[in-house]
Amino acid sequence: MDCNNNTISIKIPVVKEYSQILRLTASGAFNQAGFDIDIIRDVKVVVSEVFNCMLQAKTAMCEVIFVINKEELIMEFSTCDEQKVLEGANDMTLPILEAFVNDVTTTSKGTLILTINKV
Repeated sequence: MDCNNNTISIKIPVVKEYSQILRLTASGAFNQAGFDIDIIRDVKVVVSEVFNCMLQAKTAMCEVIFVINKEELIMEFSTCDEQKVLEGANDMTLPILEAFVNDVTTTSKGTLILTINKV
C-alpha cells in the first residue's frame, strides 16, 4: 500500500491489554476521515474481532495500516511473523466482518484488507 500523509501505520504486540490501543487508533482515524459515530462503533467491533483472531493464533506482533481516502477508509492487518491474520478465526469471524465492512479481502500471504465506504 502506498504511504502518504493520509496513511497511519501502527505496529503493536498482540497482547490482550493492547487491544484498546488499536481500537482507539481506529476510532481516531475514522473520526478524522469524517465517519459518523455509528460506523466508528462498528469499526471498534471489527478491530476487536480481528485482534482476537491474532490472539487465538498466538501471533506475536501485528501491523495495521489505515489509509484514508475521500470515499473510503481501508484497514490492512498483517502479522510480523508471516502468519495469516485470520489463522485463529472461528465460524463467526467472517460473517461478523462482512456485516460491518463493505469489502473483505485476504491476500495470498494472509494479510487482511477491510474497506469501509462513506455513506
